[in-house]
Amino acid sequence: MLLNYLALLKEIGVLDLLDICASACVLWFGFTVFQFRRTWKIGAGLVCYGLLLLMASELELALTYRLLQGLFAVVVLVVVVVYQNELRRVLKELTQMFFDRKQTPLWHGSVSELLVKVAYELSARRWGALIVLPGRIGLDGLITEGFKLDGVINRPLLMSLFDPHSPGHDGALVVRGERVELFGSRLPLTERDEQLNEKGTRHAAAVGLTEKCDALVLVVSEESGNISIAREGSLKLIADSQALLQEMREFRRNSGTSELIQTKSLPYLRMALRMFFALIVTSVFWLVLVPGSAVVTTSFDVPIEVQNIPEGYVLASVTPPTASVALTGERRALFKLRDSDLLISLDGTLTALGRQTYALNSSQLMVPADLEVDKISPVSVKVLVDRVPSVD
Repeated sequence: MLLNYLALLKEIGVLDLLDICASACVLWFGFTVFQFRRTWKIGAGLVCYGLLLLMASELELALTYRLLQGLFAVVVLVVVVVYQNELRRVLKELTQMFFDRKQTPLWHGSVSELLVKVAYELSARRWGALIVLPGRIGLDGLITEGFKLDGVINRPLLMSLFDPHSPGHDGALVVRGERVELFGSRLPLTERDEQLNEKGTRHAAAVGLTEKCDALVLVVSEESGNISIAREGSLKLIADSQALLQEMREFRRNSGTSELIQTKSLPYLRMALRMFFALIVTSVFWLVLVPGSAVVTTSFDVPIEVQNIPEGYVLASVTPPTASVALTGERRALFKLRDSDLLISLDGTLTALGRQTYALNSSQLMVPADLEVDKISPVSVKVLVDRVPSVD
């Protein structure tokens, strides 16, 4: 069956190549989006589910196909409900990529070091803090802005803003590039309490924002002085200043320039492998769904079997022993047929009365419901039987 599909490659035209390449680019783009998010699990899961469904159909695994088909509505519901925040985040990023090309400014390594130093100074004083470092997705509509500042970032400014006597110290500080853009901002709270572990509102706000965008949020606990970071909807306790600095450097590398637009920030090998995989998957679907669904007529040499030979007789010959049967249907249905699936069965009950000629028709041939018998040649065959010698 695989060779049959590969033979269809010779039918590819210019428009077909364009169709395959365009579909592969869409699939590659999806892989690229999902790689930089937890949502890659959604894409990988859906691709695997689709391939399993296709394989079960092509290999005629009836029970497996029906189970997977029955689970389709459940799969869609689970994806939409469980990953609604991730899906919203990806859709928002796609919108911003095409309609809002403004990039998040890069900050120098000195800004990371300054934030780490200030975080541990706040921790020592037991001053709570919430610092938001935006990624590629904008914060519009996700946070309550609070107070606009647009000031150059420095230690005295940060310490004064998080001073317990400051009017905006309970809110979040938004750092964009090398400037403090906003302070006293309010973030959305998470509805997933399992990872908060009785932590306060700051931690809930940090996780809540990162469920909806790709920002990194630095949290300093007012009660314990512990420092945590939230990213991609997960909260992580930081062990020391070097670990915090490493997290921020990694975030800076990944978020300073959009990997989805500027492919030079991607390792070329990984990019090529994703494109190759996208082309393979798209080509398989093209073969099955486009030329594989074309309705054609194919001839098969089908053996003829005579059943119900009367007692005392044996079959001598069937002339001719096979018939040419032309079947019409979709190519993929014809590809599934095996030689053992086709057989013309004749009832030889009347051979004892001298009947030798039998007309051939579609009722004597069992074929799948999605195939039609177009022609049978020859239209009749000759069946001869011999009497079994009696034993005296």
